[in-house]
Amino acid sequence: MSLVSMIESQVVERRKWLSSEDMLDGVALASLLPGPMAVNTVAYVGYRLRGGLGALVSAVAVLLPTVLFMMVLADLYFRFGTLPQVERVFFGILPAVAAIVLSVCLKMGTKNLTSPVQWVAFVFVVVLLLLMPKAYRIYATFGLVALFGVAGFLFHYFGNKKPLEVEADGSVGVALEQVTATRKTLPSGRWLGFLFLGVIALLGVVPLPVARDGLTSLMTTFGSMSLTLFGGGYVFIPMIQDVVVDRFGWLTAQEFIDGIALGQVTPGPILISAAFIGQKVAGIPGALLSTAAIFAPPAMLMVLMAGMLEGIKSSKAVQAVMKGIRIAVIGLIFRAFLNIFMMAWPDGGDAVVQSAMVLIVFILSFVALFKYKVDVVWIIPVAGLAGYLSGLI
Repeated sequence: MSLVSMIESQVVERRKWLSSEDMLDGVALASLLPGPMAVNTVAYVGYRLRGGLGALVSAVAVLLPTVLFMMVLADLYFRFGTLPQVERVFFGILPAVAAIVLSVCLKMGTKNLTSPVQWVAFVFVVVLLLLMPKAYRIYATFGLVALFGVAGFLFHYFGNKKPLEVEADGSVGVALEQVTATRKTLPSGRWLGFLFLGVIALLGVVPLPVARDGLTSLMTTFGSMSLTLFGGGYVFIPMIQDVVVDRFGWLTAQEFIDGIALGQVTPGPILISAAFIGQKVAGIPGALLSTAAIFAPPAMLMVLMAGMLEGIKSSKAVQAVMKGIRIAVIGLIFRAFLNIFMMAWPDGGDAVVQSAMVLIVFILSFVALFKYKVDVVWIIPVAGLAGYLSGLI
């Protein structure tokens, strides 16, 4: 959600390329589909702006710096067996990221939560996420988005004097007709895309006569797993560990833990750890191929579904569903703010000084973003520098 918030800040607030509603629709669709939400949302933004090529360029651009960063750190790790000391920089960055997410959440809330009922529903989402046991949190994103989609339709269905299905333009009928028309007129290229993804998914369960530690094995393993990823990167970690440590023996258990740690301290999605694994197995080509395999299939599915969404979104029934979903998405973003802020809060050492540092960076970042509209590009490096300097005091 931190990356989504940064993209929203640039695309919606600063450059005015998309509306807040369009951005929320992309986040909602990314929440329902497999794959890392942030990269899928970036692919959606690129697709909305420049079609398939825009989606490709956007996804590559947002991943490339992180991949290069991970490859350098992985090389240092495999050479010297230690992790670089970058925690001080990220100590300053985390509270700034929390401020970015909160500012975006407030901006989205003021634009899309326009009635007391919607605000009550938003509070319900946040409280539910806070009280939900950890064992069930992996289902929270998909479940809440689906639940509020149904609730949005029912609320507008019963709340209007003229029910959606009997309005003059026959909105529900139009929705069904548009869905049917979309299916009938779906371009052949889109069907081929779905077929290609189906083949990728099957490659993960069909044994192939290839080396277990080669590039083909990396591609089929990460590609097929990527299409089963629901609930975020942390949910995916046990599945990856089972395959790369227990089944194939590509990494030791300690190397896998260190690779996940590197994925957490590098900017970008945690699944960038696939580059670490690929580099251990097959060097730089393995790192690049593993990254492409774990991010490309979900992004491709996102683009295919986004194209279908645009064809039916003019229906009032679909609009009602999206209004409900947007409430859940804003609640999820606020929950992400709380998570990041708690991660930034110190839990040992000189806690008083560190806590003051976290609060100062958070408050200054929030004021700069929300009141003075300072670009995110300046907030993150300044906060990282402040964190690094605080460690020298």
